[in-house]
Amino acid sequence: MASEPEETSPPRPPASSFLNKVPVPLVTLVAVAVLVGLVFSGVLPPEVRIPGSQDGSTSSLTSTTVATTGLEGNLDLTILSDGVMVAGLLPDLAGVDGEVSVVAIGHDPSPFGAVPIVVVNQTSMTMERVRVAITIRDSDGVLAGSGESDWWVNPYRLSPGDLAIGRVFIDGTMPEQPTFEFTTSFSESRIDRDDPTSLRITEAAVSDGNLTARAVNITSLRVRSVTAGAVCFDKSGNASHYTENPGAPSAAGPGQSVVMTLSHGECSGVLITAWGHQDD
Repeated sequence: MASEPEETSPPRPPASSFLNKVPVPLVTLVAVAVLVGLVFSGVLPPEVRIPGSQDGSTSSLTSTTVATTGLEGNLDLTILSDGVMVAGLLPDLAGVDGEVSVVAIGHDPSPFGAVPIVVVNQTSMTMERVRVAITIRDSDGVLAGSGESDWWVNPYRLSPGDLAIGRVFIDGTMPEQPTFEFTTSFSESRIDRDDPTSLRITEAAVSDGNLTARAVNITSLRVRSVTAGAVCFDKSGNASHYTENPGAPSAAGPGQSVVMTLSHGECSGVLITAWGHQDD
C-alpha cells in the first residue's frame, strides 16, 4: 500500500523560547487538549471494549494494540492455536478460565443475517463439536433476538487454549447497544475418521479486498471438501464479519496444498482456518 506523502512544516523557534513564557498549568491543558484531539481525529484510537465472557461482560482493548490501517499484500502469519493462523492485530481473546466461552462477536449482521463469533477452550480437556446459541437484548434488557451457529465452529477439535471461529445466524433485530447471553454446547473429544480435520495455513495475502490463503494437508490421508474460513477485525478491535469459501482443488492428498480466496474488506486483523474431511 502506498504511503501518504509526508507534510513539511516551516522552521519553528526552539520550544523553550515559547514555553518559558507560558504558565505550567496552561501547558498541561494544551497537552491534554492535543491528545484528546488526536483521539477524536482518528490519529490515536480511543479505548474500545468487546464482549468477553459467557455472561456478556466486556474486556478492554487499549489504543496501543489497535491497528489504524488495513491489511494489504503478503501477510505475516502466526500460529495462534492448533489449526488457526492470525495476521495483523487482535483484541484480547483470553476467555473465561475453566469454560468454553465466546470471546468476540460481531454487531453488524450480514445480508444473510449472520454475525462472526470467536470461541476459546479454556478447560483442561480437548473439546469438539462446539456450537453456540445466543440471546440478544437491548440496552433496557428487552429481548430483541436470538440465534445459533449454523454448524459447529472450526477447528472442529479444540485442545486447551485453542481458538475457533464461526458464525451465528440472527433471528430478530440487532439493537444499537446490544448485550449478549451465550450458551455453548460441546462434547469431549473422541477420534473419529469421519470428523472434520484441520489443514495448515502456510501463506496468505490480501489484494483488492480479497484474502487468498494456501493450506497444506499435513495428515497421511486424502482430505476432501476443503474449505477455509476467516473472521475479520476492524481497526477498533471489533469482529466485523465472517467469510468462508471452498478450496481449489476441493481435495488434497498428503502434503498437497489447496488455495482459497475469501472476501476480505478492510481488516486490521484476521483469524484464518481451513478444514476438510478425510477419505478412507
